[in-house]
Amino acid sequence: MIEQSNLASDKTYKIEKLIDSIFDAPNIRAIVVSDENGLPVASKIFTQEADDIELIISAVISTLINTGAKISEQLKLGLPSNLMMYLEDGMLMIQLIHDRACCGLILPSKKYVNIPYF
Repeated sequence: MIEQSNLASDKTYKIEKLIDSIFDAPNIRAIVVSDENGLPVASKIFTQEADDIELIISAVISTLINTGAKISEQLKLGLPSNLMMYLEDGMLMIQLIHDRACCGLILPSKKYVNIPYF
């Protein structure tokens, strides 16, 4: 059991390091990696707002990508690889990463972001 716990913490550490390196890119407002249950695995958020924003983002991105997956599977269209939601002053990009786990990026308005970079 201890070995499995160390393996999980090692994966979390690697995810956190990757998030740190991506977060240095210009204009990223938040990155959240969510597990299949909608719980945050790792995150970095550019805000001094509510403490629970990580949980909210994690739950929303997981719900959206997993609902999309259920719909697309029932229609026999295959799994979605990503979803994009355009906001008034930004966008939310959600990428399915592994077995219903996902990563969400919150970016400013698309005119300020080079989407192929991400």
